[in-house]
Amino acid sequence: MNSDKLDQLTIQSLKEIFKPTCEIDNDYILLDSFNELVDTLFQKPCRIEAYTGACIKSGSAKIRINLEEIEVTAGMMILIDPGKFVQIIETNNIEAKAFLVSEKFFQEMHLDIKSLMPLYAQFLNGIYLMLNEDESLLLEYYFTLFTTLAKSHQDKFIKEAMYKVGSALAFSLASILSKQKNLQLTEISNKSRAEKIYLNFMDLITKFHKKERMISFYADKLAITPKYLTTIVKQVSHKSAAEWIDEFVILEAKNLIKYSDMSIQEISYELNFPTQSFFGKYFKHHTGTTPGSYRKQEDIPSEKPSE
Repeated sequence: MNSDKLDQLTIQSLKEIFKPTCEIDNDYILLDSFNELVDTLFQKPCRIEAYTGACIKSGSAKIRINLEEIEVTAGMMILIDPGKFVQIIETNNIEAKAFLVSEKFFQEMHLDIKSLMPLYAQFLNGIYLMLNEDESLLLEYYFTLFTTLAKSHQDKFIKEAMYKVGSALAFSLASILSKQKNLQLTEISNKSRAEKIYLNFMDLITKFHKKERMISFYADKLAITPKYLTTIVKQVSHKSAAEWIDEFVILEAKNLIKYSDMSIQEISYELNFPTQSFFGKYFKHHTGTTPGSYRKQEDIPSEKPSE
């Protein structure tokens, strides 16, 4: 892997390092032993380019997703969508099962995105669920069924069956999540146009924040005016569009400064700043310190996203 930038973990790269319990091309893998991942990867932040889930069987761990520190214990399930920075800070005899699903496979499941994505999108730094016995048994059933299908002869009928099992799993997880977080799927699915614009805006930032910081770029993508986008985002999230863009850019910058071998100048170019000086002023304005001073800090303080 490239040591200059943060490690980019894909299903293909993980297949080259480990022997998955089962796999579907470069679209899905199941890893029964999470210990190998912990020992080999995640000592510094890695960006996972797949939908990732882990079921904690025993033990515990402290992990950092983006800049939020979370403690996971036996009985928990973690769900992380693509593009998040993940780092394992410490572990205590952890045993877990991990699975990764590509965006392509997710799209081919043909989920009812209108009812599901608004629910999942409310948890920007991942989802952490403490499962009861019945919920654990239900999910184990899905994994067993999915693994059995993946190991069989994969003709078009088997693949269609796998898409349906994956879809059923997604809805079952949504049910567990809505119940635990006291959210109502019927209410969430009836999002206003403003809320849908906001969710699409957040998706665009995730994809383009390293290269685009202008509100007009995102407004053009959404076929609305910059003024209207600013109004909508503020109305829905109580944070301006510019603040959201800055938050994503600063998160990216902090991780590159602290954990990559790139120079400050290289990072400024990576994030599409015209000069290192401009990047330095931008970073100091938002963090109160210079990129060089931030790199010298021994520890990154635990930070949680703004409400």
